[in-house]
Amino acid sequence: MEHGARRAPRILVVEDDLLIAMDLVDELEDAGISVAGPARTVKDALRMIELQDIDAALLDVNLQDEDSYPIAAALQQRGLPFAFLSGHAAAALPPEFAGQQMLQKPVTTATLTSVIEGLLSSVS
Repeated sequence: MEHGARRAPRILVVEDDLLIAMDLVDELEDAGISVAGPARTVKDALRMIELQDIDAALLDVNLQDEDSYPIAAALQQRGLPFAFLSGHAAAALPPEFAGQQMLQKPVTTATLTSVIEGLLSSVS
């Protein structure tokens, strides 16, 4: 996914399970994608959005005792694309995020790269 002289896209990964987060980061980096994070809490993710140049994000819906909806709202306000990840079969999203893509964990590398390309093309 290199863009000539342009920098690799930077994707924020928000995942509270360290092993899953490490797998996601490895898969994305192997595909030539720069990764911000992983953030494991809403607070950390919001800080990264404020301080780093993010092109898109992958958000685990459930983060310990909180959900990632405040992160999704912050991304929407900035016009940044994102997709949700969930290990639950039928995670229902609130109405304001009903149109967002939901990926079922575990996610294959091919699916991840395809989703990232789709997210990035939606803002190009």
